[in-house]
Amino acid sequence: MKLPIHLLFLLLPLSPLLAQKDPTRVLGKPAAFFKPVELKQEEINERFNGRKNKDYSGEVPWIVFADHDLAQTYDQPEAGRQMRGLPFKNWFYVAEEDDDMIRIGRGELSGLKVEKGTWDDFGWVKKSQVLLWANSLVDARTGIHKKAFLLNKVNDIEQIKRLEKKEIVKIFNDPFGGSTIGNKTIYEFYFIYKKENDRFLIAKDAVLTSRSAEESLVGWVPASRVAEWNTRIALEPNFTAEAFAERKANPGYRVAAYGNEEYAQNHVDRAAIQVREAYWANDPAGVPPAQLATSNPRRFKGGVMRFPMLNDNGDYYRTGVIGDITVKTMSEQLDKINEINYSGIVEANEHSRRARDNYNILLVVEGTPVMEPYRQSLVESVSTIRRQLSQVPNVRFSVAVYRDVPEEEKGKLFDILPLTADQDKVISFINDIEFARWYDNDPWTAMYYGVHQAVLEAGLKKEDTNILILVGENGDYRGDRLRRAKNEGDKTAMEASTIVDKLCALNIHFIALQCRNLDERPDDVYARQCRNFILENSKCQHDLIRGVPEYIPEIQIVNPDIPEVTAGNVLDLKGGTTVGTVYRARQGAGLSREEYLDWLVQATNNVFNFTEKFWDTMSRIVNDGNSIDEVSSGAFTPAIAKAIKQFYEGSSKKQWTEKDIINMANQKYKLYAEVFVPKHIRGAKFDAFSYVLFMPRNDLEDYLNTLRRLAVASEGPPDVQREQLFNTLVELLKQFTGDASLRNNDPKNTSVESLRQIMQGVAKEGLRIGDDLDNFMISDFLNKRKMSDEKVNAFIKRILNNTEVLSDILKAGRSYEFLYTTGNESYFWVPVEYTF
Repeated sequence: MKLPIHLLFLLLPLSPLLAQKDPTRVLGKPAAFFKPVELKQEEINERFNGRKNKDYSGEVPWIVFADHDLAQTYDQPEAGRQMRGLPFKNWFYVAEEDDDMIRIGRGELSGLKVEKGTWDDFGWVKKSQVLLWANSLVDARTGIHKKAFLLNKVNDIEQIKRLEKKEIVKIFNDPFGGSTIGNKTIYEFYFIYKKENDRFLIAKDAVLTSRSAEESLVGWVPASRVAEWNTRIALEPNFTAEAFAERKANPGYRVAAYGNEEYAQNHVDRAAIQVREAYWANDPAGVPPAQLATSNPRRFKGGVMRFPMLNDNGDYYRTGVIGDITVKTMSEQLDKINEINYSGIVEANEHSRRARDNYNILLVVEGTPVMEPYRQSLVESVSTIRRQLSQVPNVRFSVAVYRDVPEEEKGKLFDILPLTADQDKVISFINDIEFARWYDNDPWTAMYYGVHQAVLEAGLKKEDTNILILVGENGDYRGDRLRRAKNEGDKTAMEASTIVDKLCALNIHFIALQCRNLDERPDDVYARQCRNFILENSKCQHDLIRGVPEYIPEIQIVNPDIPEVTAGNVLDLKGGTTVGTVYRARQGAGLSREEYLDWLVQATNNVFNFTEKFWDTMSRIVNDGNSIDEVSSGAFTPAIAKAIKQFYEGSSKKQWTEKDIINMANQKYKLYAEVFVPKHIRGAKFDAFSYVLFMPRNDLEDYLNTLRRLAVASEGPPDVQREQLFNTLVELLKQFTGDASLRNNDPKNTSVESLRQIMQGVAKEGLRIGDDLDNFMISDFLNKRKMSDEKVNAFIKRILNNTEVLSDILKAGRSYEFLYTTGNESYFWVPVEYTF
């Protein structure tokens, strides 16, 4: 049968759409992209243009990022029509892969499965036009992350400080041309993600996520402005007790950094700091103890950046250092914040920022028959909220149920499930709720008591993001004169102020849903009481920040306000440090299931967006150097004022000064300078530096596994120990040099110290970081004459001790005092003696 010609024309435009059905699953992350290796150009061309990946993760979705400005997508992989331009830094899941193109989009996932109806298709894009991996590049030989500093000459920095040279380094949104982006005056070290057209794509973190990419990805910088740091080795003023005491007693032996080699050499020869020429002179031996670590008061805390070892030049090292943070005040004058002090501020901000990774959802539910129709909606709300917060690592739920005073006789006044991450347990608790009355014969409830006990018993933490969602219809009996008199003195007869104090102390976001809104007084009182909780909580927060404009005039705070209950069905708080909203059913009606879930999604999104934008604004102030005037703080001004107030009060601990916090509100310049530091000062008994390893968490885990391999190999009788250790070290040698290199790095010619140099990326520098115990060849393990049983046992003992130490460091996590945190990642400063 032939189709009429007009039907054929109708079907033609649909054919691409019919072929592009929404995917049911996304692709898993290719195995090669967990640690993407820096490749040669021909290998890069093959990766982008002629090779599909074969080994996909079964659990971790493949996420890519737009790294070219407005890269174009198409509706088909071949000869397709244009669909969209991809804004720089946007992220996407990969649904399909062709030879040189991938199909991308966004949606809600359960594992790799796409939730039905959530897929937003962006079409097909060339692989070369996006960043295909979420991990920074690693060295093909050592597996060490490729890192970069944007180093400045000391003279250039002086010009910048005097505001004579505005341009520090150009950052682009494209490797080819593109426009300059950002307003960044604070510079840290960065991880390298891609190299193209003599530009490097850099980011703050070693791993990108859909949540962190916007903030972490910096952009493309000219290769000529980058100093690569391809080792793990960093320098730290010698923290052995003897060396520290020597420098404390002899100021001329203390560490200082200079803008040229001549001054560094003079310091070496004369054993005296060249005071006028020194760019940095903050040796721990000469700073107040309050600025040092408590577990080792000879070291800086982890937030103070160590010296990256860029080159070993004989008597001195070439490295990079941050001097004082220069501040441009409102009157165009220059001031400064000590870099050690500022690192404490950054560390405190990062600690507070963890709230965005830990959400506590407290559902407080009226347990009367009016709520029975919403049982299934409550159940669905748990998975809905968790899906809405899919980018948040830790989400816990608590459910509390309250009724009225007479139900105390039945033991049904109040019940609670404390915070748990187990959604099945939460759903089971909701399904077991009895929405009923036994002795209660009026619509009033003990809602005040329910909210109070829920906040008290749920297990909320002030450091987390806490959201209270109140779900009910009827107000507390204190809204009725006769009931209030009848129950005076009862444990449930609580003042609203008692509850507000607890809401304020825990910084709670308060969301109230009124599922039914009948023309009855208890319904009207419920809305008014909820509105009052939100307003009074905000006033309490406002009282805490009232004085901030006195020392930071740039912060203007308005009084919080929320519309009256007669103003509509949605009442939103304005000018608060937290989110507060009352959602009411229409007059004389109840919420439908869809309305309930829609409002719940909106409420959760409002809190999530508020939290994300607030911390983004704080990051721009603290981490990027912007002044408060430069960021559009708007609705977040009260929350920013509260954070600054906490910093201001923290100055009493001597980590920083009140003046530092005042200066923090202004534009700040924090720049890395290329400097030279003496290795060993003439006359000193001890070297100037200790060596530490810079280890992202994943690297530390891998290194610990290496030690464990050696520890396992050391089991058994002496002859077996020797052979197993030899075989394991040979495997490591192959792993870090490649089989083809074994001609130059064979066990007969390679010492344990050389292997360690290769693993830390310092083989080319010739830096010796071991001791006499390592001065033997790998092959000597098999020769009793060259290596005695005592030496083998000493080597094994050190491996076992270091395995234990590194394991403890890893377990300590964020409580490890020598942890450097930036954005979403943590990095460990590990003394080199803890290696094998």
